[in-house]
Amino acid sequence: MLYTQIPVDEWDEFCEEFTVQHRGWLTTIGLADTQAVDANPLNPPLKIVAKQLAFEEIIPKRRNGAEVKLSITVGEQQWRMTHVVHGPLQIWAEQSDEGAHRGLRVDSAMGKTLLLRFRVASVPETLDGLAESELR
Repeated sequence: MLYTQIPVDEWDEFCEEFTVQHRGWLTTIGLADTQAVDANPLNPPLKIVAKQLAFEEIIPKRRNGAEVKLSITVGEQQWRMTHVVHGPLQIWAEQSDEGAHRGLRVDSAMGKTLLLRFRVASVPETLDGLAESELR
């Protein structure tokens, strides 16, 4: 598994590109203490907050130029939910050894980590067609 840390000054561009590339991908979001994730990165004890919902977007929101939160929205229509990470410190893109996109890791100043994992790891360029949500 490969992790690429995204520099803070690239978060806006990264989040926009990530949203375009992955909109509609089935996603599970889990939360854990950062120490637990560091101790067992392949299988940390997670509290699942969203399971197998379509990824919609990730948006960094700033106040006075400082990063204050990341909003991650998943689901469609009546099943839509937004999870907010307050005080994000780091964003990591997660890939398989073959380069397939697996998801994201977001560490917060509160000692918590959000893991966003796709149901199927894939290289976006190898997929054909659009997700149903993109057809509207």
